Amino acid sequence: LYELGSETIPSDTACFPAKLVHGHIAALINQGLKLIFYPSIPHERMEQTGANNDFNCPMVISYPEVIKNNM
Repeated sequence: LYELGSETIPSDTACFPAKLVHGHIAALINQGLKLIFYPSIPHERMEQTGANNDFNCPMVISYPEVIKNNM
């Protein structure tokens, strides 16, 4: 999957899971999908009551926009 989407990765500094997203999306497009729901999720549920935040990493939050603009 990595190689399938490698031409659309905008930066070598993206983490490997983010790079894999490009291959997954390319595979869905190759299957003929016209619409893919990929939401931006800034917060998760609080897993521990003592945790001081519930934010996702910036890559998780912003990657739907990256995919939209690069694929």
